[in-house]
Amino acid sequence: MKELKKEFRWFNIMEYEKEENYLSKRHQEGWKFKRVTMPGIYTFEKCEPEKVIYQLDYNQEGMKNQMEYVKMFEDCGWEYLLEFAGYSYFRKPEDAALFLEKIRKYADQTGPVRLMEICGTHTMAIARSGLKSILPENIRLLSGPGCPVCVTPSSMIDLVLDLSQKPGTLIASYGDLLRVPGSTQGDSLLARRALGGKIESVYSPIDAVEIAGKHPETEVIFLGVGFETTAPGTAACILEAASRGLKNFSVLCLLKRTEPAVRSLIESDDFAVNGFLCPGHVAAVIGADGFAFLPEDYGLPGVVS
Repeated sequence: MKELKKEFRWFNIMEYEKEENYLSKRHQEGWKFKRVTMPGIYTFEKCEPEKVIYQLDYNQEGMKNQMEYVKMFEDCGWEYLLEFAGYSYFRKPEDAALFLEKIRKYADQTGPVRLMEICGTHTMAIARSGLKSILPENIRLLSGPGCPVCVTPSSMIDLVLDLSQKPGTLIASYGDLLRVPGSTQGDSLLARRALGGKIESVYSPIDAVEIAGKHPETEVIFLGVGFETTAPGTAACILEAASRGLKNFSVLCLLKRTEPAVRSLIESDDFAVNGFLCPGHVAAVIGADGFAFLPEDYGLPGVVS
């Protein structure tokens, strides 16, 4: 059972900085803040001594949209703790500046470092957090293969567009594929739907199976696009359709594997990357060993995140 202790302290609404310093000092002494209740009873949990920054933010407008408000702080490295007396309590390690200094010194010794994130989710997280703006100038973050939709050849999009015009056929797809043009500029599934094509945006492959079940007179084609992360869901919808005995459901497989895409990139003539940030959701499916080829075959470091 974790060791807890309680202390009584009273801070008025204008003494939030004193309260922040009080919580940080306790954490450095090995007592992590858990909660506060009226009339100023602070509960702490025994922990390893650590330099941690606490921040109290008074933002009633923000709390009206709590999910977005908290997400904004989390994207910048803060941990949301609780709300009390109108204040939202956050904390994060104080060592971020120390890590940045270590990174700068390392890059000064090695020369410019170019790191590539493979996944589009990492690209968005880096952009939202402003990470590029705080890294030393000699550290460059580059975007890699990213979204599997972006590496789908236009010839396959043309095939999908042709299928969308077949009488009695409905195309079911993730929304991000609808705007991707084929070999003709401006020709996309979204444009074909505007012209009367039967095209549905779905959130999951099972949604496409449900459509096929409700419309047995229509041939429903699900566009199975994605890297390894979406492959299990695509396989599951095939099994589900088979278990229901649906004869009007099929999948056009546009799935990609991450490894061949990364190998192709590394073996290109103008490749100039020193290391990779590998997608954790892909590793959750294939295991972290799925990226072992980076150091084993190319001598390149990679970290799964």
